Amino acid sequence: AVDEVLNHINPGLVNSSELLVPGTLAAGTGVQSYMIRFDPGSNNGITRAGWVIFDAPILGVMMGRGRLNETDNVLGRPDVTYNMNNNRGMEPNEQEHFEISADRLRVDFTMNVTNFPTDDIRVVTMIPVCAGDFNRDGLANSADFFDFLTAFFVNEPSADVNGDELVNSQDFFDFLAAFFAGC
Repeated sequence: AVDEVLNHINPGLVNSSELLVPGTLAAGTGVQSYMIRFDPGSNNGITRAGWVIFDAPILGVMMGRGRLNETDNVLGRPDVTYNMNNNRGMEPNEQEHFEISADRLRVDFTMNVTNFPTDDIRVVTMIPVCAGDFNRDGLANSADFFDFLTAFFVNEPSADVNGDELVNSQDFFDFLAAFFAGC
């Protein structure tokens, strides 16, 4: 495993390559990866806009052909054949741009395909925390249930599941809902 370069890591609008703030994703960091692609077929000159809301904070975006091609086998799905054409990626400008929200949970994008087959960006996020995994061992199991009960009955702050600074019956019910929802 090697460190991976992210083309951009900061919240805010990127409508010019001068606004890109690169960063590094340390080797071994657990992440989720999402490919956003606009493929208009033979209808070049079409613009589409959209957004995606994620369940964990965005760490950064990859959008250059080289970055995308180099990371498909590491961050992509093994059952997907990715397009390795020379014009893959996104070139931020006034017609083609993206924005990471201040809370890092949403990316807005506008893609405009003119002389290129597709526009692609890869959004890399943290792995979402599972609320039912109380002891944070990566599993939601009976140990979490009993660890929560122990914390709850001694009024530990960690049992404040809903973050209202009180440990009360609402936390108990919120934990039960998260626990039975699974991870």
